[in-house]
Amino acid sequence: MVEDDQSTLSVEASADGNWLVYTSSTPATLIQLQMRAITGCLALAQLALFPDREREFDLRTRETQARVDSASPWLTVRGPMFCAPRPDALRVDSLLPHTELTVERFAKWIALNDKFDGLAWAVARRMRIPIQLQVQLLTSLVEGVHLRLTPPGEQTWFPDASKAALKRIREAAAEAAVDQAHREGLDPGIVGTRVWNALGHVGDKSYLERAEEVVAEVCAAVPEIGVSITRLAPHLRDSRITFAHQLRPEGALQDRYERWMVLSIITPRLLRARLLLEAGIEPHVVRENYLENETFTLHREQAEIRVKKLGWDKPPGPKSKSRTWTPSATAESPVPTPMALIRELMKSVCRR
Repeated sequence: MVEDDQSTLSVEASADGNWLVYTSSTPATLIQLQMRAITGCLALAQLALFPDREREFDLRTRETQARVDSASPWLTVRGPMFCAPRPDALRVDSLLPHTELTVERFAKWIALNDKFDGLAWAVARRMRIPIQLQVQLLTSLVEGVHLRLTPPGEQTWFPDASKAALKRIREAAAEAAVDQAHREGLDPGIVGTRVWNALGHVGDKSYLERAEEVVAEVCAAVPEIGVSITRLAPHLRDSRITFAHQLRPEGALQDRYERWMVLSIITPRLLRARLLLEAGIEPHVVRENYLENETFTLHREQAEIRVKKLGWDKPPGPKSKSRTWTPSATAESPVPTPMALIRELMKSVCRR
């Protein structure tokens, strides 16, 4: 049973290869079925079986049939998305054993994959694009995966606060900025607008915090994915900001290339493991098969060489002391006396 809409997935045996049979709970168009059932199952199989992502070994649907209802005949569906010739050779260097791809796991994944808007394909089938674009895409996917896999209450620092409360805090901050801007001789209107806009996500977790959670979840299961990098999340954040905002990168071109190479090697493995864990693969199974995979071993060694050249394996330097914030007035403060109110009013008049 597919959890989100109670459609069903089953297997029918055939001498020429078993069929996965998807029965939609509601009427659907052919393109809807293709995006949900065919693409969803292919994405999970690609994630599980082909870690090297060589395009010639991408999985394809060999044959597709459809029917309107149980009383109608099966009709063959034509087109590149629905039928492909049998490959001359199959890739044998797969990541997980085929036995991990159970019908129940496919059914769970179909509902889960609907949340990704196709982003899982960017992990399963890496695009052949320049390395700079690879890093930009992959570092953005870290945030996208976290957003889609994390419950809303765990994506904010204030899960119990109402939207109205956060809006009042935002308004108070903007008003305080307006008052300070007036005292500093700056345009209060411009300052107020910019502070209001800047605090639009005041309660949300930052990219760095999201990346740290993804790294922690994956490396708890497969610590070797992070090689010897002491703090992977900040490097993901720095490259993401650089490419997303088209900033001029720091350092010599060779050093920048080394950074990009490390992230282009590690991040796909990081995201792949995160998705496989979410699909229900046991952590020890993911780790054992990562470590036994020759492609992963090779890429890990290539990344490790560059990590040591960059010094990313060294402990981070001492952090600057974080500023602490305390309210200037508390809810328990006594009600001011009339004389105190008069003094404050006179101060305000004098300032103006």
